[in-house]
Amino acid sequence: MAYKPAYGGWSAELNPDTGLEQLRSVKGLNENEVFAAGDYGTVLRNDNTQWFEIEFPDIRTVYGIWCSSENDIFFAGDMGTIYRYQGGIWSQMTSNTLNRLRDIWGTSANDIYSVGEKGTIVHYDGT
Repeated sequence: MAYKPAYGGWSAELNPDTGLEQLRSVKGLNENEVFAAGDYGTVLRNDNTQWFEIEFPDIRTVYGIWCSSENDIFFAGDMGTIYRYQGGIWSQMTSNTLNRLRDIWGTSANDIYSVGEKGTIVHYDGT
């Protein structure tokens, strides 16, 4: 990464890997646990020293990320896709929609909402 001088509290981190797709979301719990995701299943993780790519189990675009805890991250995207990244293991969740999900947010790992196209709102209650 190449760091640019901060302006107004922001600084640029340029990734030299030009093979990456467009990123659409970034979320994190703290400076040691930040995720970014985007087109064709691109998922990156930053550990406060560098960005590195994590292999996503799907080629669908990810539009939303929500971190329940340091080891419990939710990703939402195309065709109602919701994946949970828990302790380094991916599991696909059932959203009961094929509409594109644009964002995801919750109050706990058992109370999560995702919203998307055509007014779609889905809720996960832990079951």
